[in-house]
Amino acid sequence: MKKDKHSVYAIGTPTIVVVLIVLCLITFAALSLVSAKADYNLSKTYAESTNYYYTASSKAQTKIRDIDARLIELYKAYGADVFLQAASSDEIILEMADVYASDGNYYIRFKEEISEKALLDVALKLKNPGSDSECFDIITYKQIPASEWKADDNINVFIPE
Repeated sequence: MKKDKHSVYAIGTPTIVVVLIVLCLITFAALSLVSAKADYNLSKTYAESTNYYYTASSKAQTKIRDIDARLIELYKAYGADVFLQAASSDEIILEMADVYASDGNYYIRFKEEISEKALLDVALKLKNPGSDSECFDIITYKQIPASEWKADDNINVFIPE
């Protein structure tokens, strides 16, 4: 009679390979879930940030529209000769924004809050409307940080003597 000799490797090797494959699949599934959650959180943050920006932009556009309407009223009331001086000292415009002169030009600048960390900076350069009926050029319309960045230079560095 012949005895069948079963090798330990005949049963153990496929089992070990299957266990390793299952462990790899579980690891990849966990990594995929973590990555998807991180992408979801980033997308939520980005959507929120975009929403804040467009809300501030909408407020800024409304303010620009109001300033434009007031400038047209001033141009019709005072004419081209004293329009810029009248616009720079108009109380209604001064309530909405800062007006200043630089290099012989008049500028209107205001900032709209986007969030705690960012502002929307808008600057308009005044000009006589003339035939094109534009009272200003937009020279700045950008997002800026709400606070100044300060470098931490208090690092103790070893300086040999």
